[in-house]
Amino acid sequence: MRLIFILLAIFVPEILLAQNFEINIKFIDPDNKIVDGDTCNLTTYNKEVLSGAKRIYTAEIRNKSVVFKDNVDVAQVAMLGLSIGSRYASYKLAIEPKASYNITYNVANRGFEVVSNSESDNLLRIYFKGLDSLSRLKEQRLKLHKELIAAKDTRMADSVLSVVNNFNTDLRNFNKKIAFANPNNIVSPYILTKNNSFDLEEQKIYENFSDAVKKSGYGISLKESMNAALKSDKAEEKTQLINEELIPISGNTITGKATLLNQQYFKKNKSKVTLIEFWASWCAPCRESLQKLYPFYYLNKSKGFDVILVSLDDDAGAWKKASLADNYPWLNISDGKGHSSDTPKNYKINTIPANILINAEGKIIARNIFSLEAIKQILDN
Repeated sequence: MRLIFILLAIFVPEILLAQNFEINIKFIDPDNKIVDGDTCNLTTYNKEVLSGAKRIYTAEIRNKSVVFKDNVDVAQVAMLGLSIGSRYASYKLAIEPKASYNITYNVANRGFEVVSNSESDNLLRIYFKGLDSLSRLKEQRLKLHKELIAAKDTRMADSVLSVVNNFNTDLRNFNKKIAFANPNNIVSPYILTKNNSFDLEEQKIYENFSDAVKKSGYGISLKESMNAALKSDKAEEKTQLINEELIPISGNTITGKATLLNQQYFKKNKSKVTLIEFWASWCAPCRESLQKLYPFYYLNKSKGFDVILVSLDDDAGAWKKASLADNYPWLNISDGKGHSSDTPKNYKINTIPANILINAEGKIIARNIFSLEAIKQILDN
């Protein structure tokens, strides 16, 4: 069986003199899916100009272990990818000069364990553990809210929803805390670039970074993101509304009820605005977007906000399974034709997530409106 390791570096920090790094990988493989002599490739890749050429390190597996030992002149956050047949696993780590890594990979449960002397990698481990904890907590609260809504306990549901709605703030504050406490670590600007918006506190944290961190690939990227956000705030751009005819959309619900979304449907529905989200069960960004939309919907449905899901799945079983698992309260239809459906052709949808915003008259007033704040402004007008 052919096994390939790929290491993809995703940013460039401070340029350093070339130093050795060493990665020791051992496999727990009781089913003997890995064979001696299989070739592992370790590939570095950078998007930044200072990254230099891509390098590929090659080694053979012996006795269910492999060692990569070479020189690296830049510290990098990297993606370690492992393919065994049709199975794939990935793991993000920070590689840097003079660092050593002992990695254990369990083939059966696809679990990684990493021990290193890299300060950057250790900080990255702390960050991802915290991120996982916050994400699990959010999922638990979303599940609880849905259960409370089903039980018609609106008071407790509203209480839980207020906590869910603070997730982005909690995440942003967590990122700030990590970056503030580690001004000399190249991982800090990497973490802050994950924030969707920036304020004076982020700017202050950036100014406290060491010169080497500011000059790193992610230090430069963070500065550019903050500058762009500042310009955007000053411009106070508003969503440009349109007035287009709705092309009817047809499909069936999970229970098989035929539904036609046309101008008459929305006039009868009488919602102030309805967001039609085009999605699919296999589209991770779509499902992440819907998860963010859920608390916004409950906070604004009293203002006349509604949501309809139109699936572009061609696998009815996958669509139903994902829909039941996500358990959103919205109308959810599909014609089961995927990209062959008339809907993506009529609305020129080449990628998803995508959406259209419909007013009470059944007219399209916006396309691909992903700013919840922009929708809120429309509702408040």
